[in-house]
Amino acid sequence: MARYTYLNRERFAGKRILDVGSGTGVSMLSFFKEPLTNLPEHITMSDYSDDLCDFLRNNTPKQESIGVDIQRIDWTQKDTYEHLKNQRIDFITGTDVVYKGCPYNDLAQMIDFVHKNNPQLEVLIMLPSERPNGAEFIQTMKDLGFEFSKTELTGLNFQAFKSDKESKNMYPGLTQLVFYMYSYKKPAP
Repeated sequence: MARYTYLNRERFAGKRILDVGSGTGVSMLSFFKEPLTNLPEHITMSDYSDDLCDFLRNNTPKQESIGVDIQRIDWTQKDTYEHLKNQRIDFITGTDVVYKGCPYNDLAQMIDFVHKNNPQLEVLIMLPSERPNGAEFIQTMKDLGFEFSKTELTGLNFQAFKSDKESKNMYPGLTQLVFYMYSYKKPAP
């Protein structure tokens, strides 16, 4: 997602982004990289872990051009995201947030909740191929009235070490994965 947001900055210019499952925040940090052009108006990074939220608060660069806040949001606890009801959100982004054992139904319900007051909302979820629960999440989103498109992300380098051999030994199968960007929107009534 970090490379995608960096290469598609103009898409996010002046927009408000809610990044779900932010973890260490890498996907949104691309907006702090030069050149500082086509910046979003505001980024909210979120995670269910208090420790990760503290990490984000302590390590996210300060940038006068972008409003940034960190929020603890647990998709399984509506009281942690009800405050989003009256906020303008143009994009929800998430990287690898659907996996075996994740509460993907709750994620879909949270997205639908945010959409109710943000009909322009677009949801961008990046997932590797063959992700357990990916098809179930897609169906849940379709059941909620979202349409989606799927784009293969090409030209991404996932070499983790100095050589392909070393990378494949440490992370077998990673270089064989294909990554997709799923874009969800609800059609206008």
